[in-house]
Amino acid sequence: MKTDMSSFDILAVVTEFKGDVRIKKVYQPSPGQLRVLLRYRDGSAKNLIVEVGKNIYLSDYAVPSPRKPSNFAMTLRKYLSNAVVTGVQQVGFDRIVELTVETGEGEFKLVFELFGEGNSLLIDSERIIRAVMKRRRFKHRELIGKNVYEYPPQRTNPFEIDAAELKEIVDGYGSLVKALAGPLGLGGQYGEEICLRSGVDKNVSTLSLEDAARVISALDELKKGAFNPSPVIIFDGAEPVDVTPVRLQSYEGRAAKEFPSFSAALDEFFTVRVMDDALEKVESRYREGLTSINMRLREQARAIKRFNQSIRDGKRIGDIIYANFSDVETLIDTVSKARKNMSVGEIKKQLKAAPAVQGYNSKEGVVTVLIGGMKFKLDLNVSASKNADSYYSKSKKARVKLKGARGAAEKTKAQIRDYVKKGRTAAEKDVGMPVKRVVRKLKWYERFRWFMSSDGLLVVGGRDATSNETIVKRHMEKGDVFFHADIHGAPAVVVKAEGQAVPEQTLEEAAQFAASNSIAWRSDAAFLDVYWVNPEQVSKTPQSGEYVGKGAFIIRGKRNFIRSKVALSVGVKICEDAVQVMAGPEIAVQAYAGNRVNIIPGRMKSKEAALKIKEMLLEQVSDADQAVVKKLNIDDIQRALPTGGYAIVRSKKR
Repeated sequence: MKTDMSSFDILAVVTEFKGDVRIKKVYQPSPGQLRVLLRYRDGSAKNLIVEVGKNIYLSDYAVPSPRKPSNFAMTLRKYLSNAVVTGVQQVGFDRIVELTVETGEGEFKLVFELFGEGNSLLIDSERIIRAVMKRRRFKHRELIGKNVYEYPPQRTNPFEIDAAELKEIVDGYGSLVKALAGPLGLGGQYGEEICLRSGVDKNVSTLSLEDAARVISALDELKKGAFNPSPVIIFDGAEPVDVTPVRLQSYEGRAAKEFPSFSAALDEFFTVRVMDDALEKVESRYREGLTSINMRLREQARAIKRFNQSIRDGKRIGDIIYANFSDVETLIDTVSKARKNMSVGEIKKQLKAAPAVQGYNSKEGVVTVLIGGMKFKLDLNVSASKNADSYYSKSKKARVKLKGARGAAEKTKAQIRDYVKKGRTAAEKDVGMPVKRVVRKLKWYERFRWFMSSDGLLVVGGRDATSNETIVKRHMEKGDVFFHADIHGAPAVVVKAEGQAVPEQTLEEAAQFAASNSIAWRSDAAFLDVYWVNPEQVSKTPQSGEYVGKGAFIIRGKRNFIRSKVALSVGVKICEDAVQVMAGPEIAVQAYAGNRVNIIPGRMKSKEAALKIKEMLLEQVSDADQAVVKKLNIDDIQRALPTGGYAIVRSKKR
């Protein structure tokens, strides 16, 4: 089965990458893997999956990442969050891909090396390494922070040579297929394919110019396929064995599945493999977990049996001692006196005459007896009554332990029932199963911060200076209401009136929304003043001596102030088998979604809070909706949250 991509595969997949996309976040699910979350202008999202040294493709799946990001991932987030991807290119015909991005600090390149052990680096416009996944030293270059990034020695590009150059390369290499696979970088599979398409014997050691021209023609045909792909997954029976951007003659007659894009084919091919591996781990982890709990239950059952035996034996021995009190007391007195005057051997010899005595241990000071069908020990240092009381006490202690053991066993049984009921869900979470993103076309307002008021009116707010400008210039109309927190560092918020008077309740909810999404959240403020005005009072035209920055506005005339608390609720609404996440005032979220988790400023980090919110929402939604909410990507929850830390104060079920 194919495990990594060739240079030609990389050429084909790179041609499919579209521009006009932003990097939202970078994750490192494993030491050699990156997941770059990309969001397009239309609101859709894809994951760029990169397994260094192996493959690169766009995916609808998200592999869960560790709760604590790696240092490399954190550095990439620092530089690349919200960066615009301006170009994606393959370096020469090598297995190296570069993403060129534009940030507020200038241009950077995110480099993926997909050969050998692989690597990933972030370099600046002067090619200085700002971050590197794996520090490495080679003969021709050093991949270390602050060094200048150098490419490895480059192969000849087979798509940029003529017949004479090809003839010279083959004549000096031994055979056509080896030259295509090695110095020309096509690899064995595509080298064989070129030989088939050209009709030239793959083992020829020298090429005529005529044969070289036929090979060049076959190369041109293959290259056209990379820019107009007809991707397929090839099967051996039911087993997928290869994925190619074009149909290959070498697979003629084999079962194949077509795909609209090479990335889609790669996504299914590699993700299915990852999911199969993960499912095996899930099954193994599930069985291990169930076995572990059952072993605990068996041990608890054995303990219960021991305690029951101790209860019965202790009481019975105590009763036997009292039933034979005189004989027991005489035996203890006789042996105790003998210990003062006789040797151990003499005492044992004398005790042989006593039929009840089974043994004597001078060091422990005990004699073992068989009375009433029970074999037990008598302590020679205490009286018969104290021996009996000791056995009664052991019986009582065993009874207390039995109660605890039975309680623990009941808890274990409940845990087994819960474990079986949940099935493999817990194991899936532990293993990190890839989760397919629910893709749907976003509404225009979902690009911004938003909520639906309890009166059914849309309220939108900016995420940054650019979106503040967009909301006011493009989406604010006459009759709407403009809100802004009375603090620097707050979004522009607009209530879409839709031709009606805005109710008082919606005004209060919009004010709370504006306050909560301002810098006040990061400042742990509990309340904040917010004002609202009519659209005609909002202007970008400064008077003499004034300056209006991007995302800022001049407000003229009377401002209407509302004192608002800083707090939000998060809820989910199922729409068209997808999930819409909304964060707004509690009463609005309750009216729109029915479920909610209430949050205030706190110390919990964004990812931790999003995971907890998802967990709590899953407990609230109906059984029918749980499958959809489970697929909800926590990035969508994080996107709805205000900037800062969080505390979850309470949540209510429907």
